[in-house]
Amino acid sequence: MKSFLLICTTLLLMAVPLHSQDLNRDSVPNIHVYTKNIGEIPIFPGGRSGLQRFVAKHFVYPAEAWQDTSSQYSNDLLSFVVRRDGVACGLKGDKMHPAVYKEWQRLFSFMPLWEPATIRGMPVDVRMGKRVFLTSRHTGFPFSVDRMVKALGSTIDQNRNYRKGIVKESAESMAMRMREIVDITPENVEVASPLARLNVSLGRYDEAVDVAGKSLKGITRLVEKMKKRKEEDPWFYAQPNLILPTNSDGQYYIDAALVYALVCDAAGLENETEEAYRHALDVIDERIYLKDVRKRNNRDNNNLYRSLAVEKRDLAVLNSRTSGNQLNRSEREDVYRHGWVGGENMDKIDKAMKEGKVDNPRLRQISTHMKEIEEESRYRQRSIGKDSLYLYGLRAMVLELSGGQQAVEQYIEYIHQREDVGKKLKSYMAKLAEKRQQHAETLENREMIVHSLASLAPVSEEGTNRKERKQEAKEFYKYRDAMADVYPLEWLWKTK
Repeated sequence: MKSFLLICTTLLLMAVPLHSQDLNRDSVPNIHVYTKNIGEIPIFPGGRSGLQRFVAKHFVYPAEAWQDTSSQYSNDLLSFVVRRDGVACGLKGDKMHPAVYKEWQRLFSFMPLWEPATIRGMPVDVRMGKRVFLTSRHTGFPFSVDRMVKALGSTIDQNRNYRKGIVKESAESMAMRMREIVDITPENVEVASPLARLNVSLGRYDEAVDVAGKSLKGITRLVEKMKKRKEEDPWFYAQPNLILPTNSDGQYYIDAALVYALVCDAAGLENETEEAYRHALDVIDERIYLKDVRKRNNRDNNNLYRSLAVEKRDLAVLNSRTSGNQLNRSEREDVYRHGWVGGENMDKIDKAMKEGKVDNPRLRQISTHMKEIEEESRYRQRSIGKDSLYLYGLRAMVLELSGGQQAVEQYIEYIHQREDVGKKLKSYMAKLAEKRQQHAETLENREMIVHSLASLAPVSEEGTNRKERKQEAKEFYKYRDAMADVYPLEWLWKTK
């Protein structure tokens, strides 16, 4: 009789169309909830990728959770119940930030119905776990932030020329939209830098300094975190599914340091300005030394190198019963270490090969090939490319802003006198000096130079006629254009 009633109830549920908004989502079954040994697992509309798209479209990462670095994370492992009627409910949030848990509850309140789990064709209640990403693999920032950045379009392009200027009302609207993003992710240099400069355009110097300062502090923390992690694990950047903020790129780091110095300079903060320019030089010097501007094609992201390392690990560990392999169980587990490959693993295998504990012709062949790739990578890093040349150009620009004409001329002369500097760099600096001489008269007006660089665009009051706005913009860009012709500003501020 009970089986007959269960069948009737199931058929009734299947016959009546269910709408997610009509269901009691707060009702969480507490008996007969399966956790394993089920026939067919629950399926979200569109499958796993459909669930990820739903989260990317609707999840709004709370600002307080993102700024709480102790609980900041790129993905969530959710535990919840999918009822037999397809409703997802009963989310567990014990290990979540309270604000993140509240946002998940909001999403669960309108989540589409799942296709329920079944046992022998009968729908059942199941508690399940699903891992979903909350941040973009490309930028490292929350999906909600990326959506807002995309909506801004070319507004955040620091190279954009507003040849007719911006009406104040429009500038304030732009600033408000940028502020919404920076309030969540102050380290988001792509938005924070133009916002700081837009505040200078609006005459809000205190706010400009605050935004630029927090941006620099945030990216400095990120860079130091990445540097420390890489020192601990040289293969950190090669881990699969790793979420790396774009702002950890050296070009953004320089941008943040330079903009902070410029807005401090425009605000008339003498002590802060001096220290900020000094820090900007330190950042550029470190990037010159590390050649850390773009992602380099070195061993950390070389696909061939990585595939060889995986094969080397598998030969040494997984094929442990082959002849010539004398690693004991503890040594094999130590080498395998969580299943990934890294510099530490490779060093241990090399040591075992040297001690004669592992010997295999293919292993020796792989090791030789990997060493050749490493040597080629080191050679590439020693050479100076266009990005490295631009770093020297930016260093000359910061010297000019902080020390004047004499400082930059001394630096150019110093480069020419160095015996360890190649012809390419000396030629680049010679051309920079020639262009600087062409704009010498314009560059003498330091106050206007700083104002044009620290501002995003000329701003005019509502009601200013078009001719006056164009004239003001022409005067403004005269100084910006002169600096951009001499120094690689367009390269630095190219964010797309």
